[in-house]
Amino acid sequence: MYEQVDGYSLTIVRRYPQADICTVAGHPDTVVVRAMSTYIPLMVFQIIFQKVVEMDQVREGQVTTVVFDKRKLMVYHQPSMEWYFLTWKATMLTYGVTRHRKLLPVYAAFRTAAGLGKEALFRDHPAAAFQRLDIGYVESLREALES
Repeated sequence: MYEQVDGYSLTIVRRYPQADICTVAGHPDTVVVRAMSTYIPLMVFQIIFQKVVEMDQVREGQVTTVVFDKRKLMVYHQPSMEWYFLTWKATMLTYGVTRHRKLLPVYAAFRTAAGLGKEALFRDHPAAAFQRLDIGYVESLREALES
């Protein structure tokens, strides 16, 4: 199944009620995870992101960039972000994924909570693998792919 997002053609590789895992036409080194609900429970979140790890393109070292499109989320969940930063990103680094882009919702409360959570993670885990990654926050898929 294909969808157009911000002028890019996405192929939906795996669809869950809470998120889609996609590839991007013309960007074989990129995987996009798009939140499709306002909240993703931790166990479902882990299953979705583990499926990204299991993708052949990831395991074969073809993917260097993951874009997490959180624009539909309304609930920020710190335990999910801790697992995502400390466990999942470390695993992805072993496969050569070094570039992470995030598209945040417009909600100020979500952005504030995410910023505070990120600050705490960086402060409390100075030797963690995510410290060596290129992590950026952007406003569109175009910006994520071009930055």
